[in-house]
This record gives sequence, structure tokens and C-alpha cells, in this order.
Amino acid sequence: MKMSKGHFEALAEALKYERPKPNWSANKWVQWEMDVKAIAEVCHSMSNFTPNGNRAFDRDKFYRACGLRFDEDGFAIREEEGG
Repeated sequence: MKMSKGHFEALAEALKYERPKPNWSANKWVQWEMDVKAIAEVCHSMSNFTPNGNRAFDRDKFYRACGLRFDEDGFAIREEEGG
């Protein structure tokens, strides 16, 4: 099955909804970040290494859509809700 833009958007929206709140423990933030990165890696692999993959998948755009941001050193930035 070829994943469409709509599939990627639905996944990102679900992950963004599950983003930890600012007052949650650091462990929850780390686990969420790992989950987002793992799902992004699967999407990237499916889009680039399968015969019918959707080559339009953009990992950085997916991270942003999930609400995951990085600083200039590549570390995740914990943002306030809606940030």
C-alpha cells in the first residue's frame, strides 16, 4: 500500500495530540520524542525503499507537523502547548 500525504498528516496529527504537556515528567517527553522519530523512520523507509513508495515524504516537515522542534545542535525543544 502506498502511503499518501493524508496518511502522513493523520499520523502527525495523532502524534501531536499525544505530545506531553509542559508539566509532565521528562521521561514522558523523551518517550514521545523516540516514538515520533521511530514512526518518521518507518514512513521514510516505506516511502523511499518500497516499490510503490510515496517519495514526497519529508522527515523534517513530519517532525514539525507532530510538534517536534530541534535547536541548532539537533536537540529537541520542549515547547508550550500550541507552540
